[in-house]
Amino acid sequence: MGADGKELDLGASARKLAESYTGLEKKFGAGEVPPKSPDEYQLTADGLPDTVKLQDLQQDPKLKEFLKAAHAKGMTNAQVQLVVAEFYKLAPQLLGGAKALDTDAVIGELKQAWKDEPTFRQNMGLAYKAATALGRKAGVDWEAAGLGDNPAFIKLMASIGAEVGEAGLPGGGDAPGAETVQELMASEAYWNAKHPDHKRVAAKVQQFYAAKFGNQPAV
Repeated sequence: MGADGKELDLGASARKLAESYTGLEKKFGAGEVPPKSPDEYQLTADGLPDTVKLQDLQQDPKLKEFLKAAHAKGMTNAQVQLVVAEFYKLAPQLLGGAKALDTDAVIGELKQAWKDEPTFRQNMGLAYKAATALGRKAGVDWEAAGLGDNPAFIKLMASIGAEVGEAGLPGGGDAPGAETVQELMASEAYWNAKHPDHKRVAAKVQQFYAAKFGNQPAV
């Protein structure tokens, strides 16, 4: 109303109406509102990693569930596009973090079984040696298969490694550097695949067994 409180101030009313439209534009992304149904979301490949194919993504039942939830929350197409793209960017990091937590849990459980540090390191070395040798013979990459996060598997491999060690390995007498190799196999760099020096130490151990036993896989 005007200053007298009796007549409508058309100019002030028009300004307030314009301000309300401006506020709505900011809130809804310059006028964008949610689609009428979840099926009307139009996603593009913008922002998606090269490994994610839009056509495959659109057929994923889990994406359809997400779109239903997003629609129920009133998300616009632009908001959904942003969330999907950011998820696939962060997914590898999230999975890597979960993997690290799993590894910590496995190590904690094994340290409960092998109380002192020397025993733990020795058994981890024996397990790694046995698993690598048997895996190579069977054509199975035990690390890629996720068996390295299985405490029962590691205990079994440590037991096999210890038994074979007591019985003796085929191939003759000790080769030079045997004591050093045993120390390497007891080190964290050997049994922990995430250790920065793991590849170098593992390669050195394998070179030793190749020199001692030729093409015979080390067990």
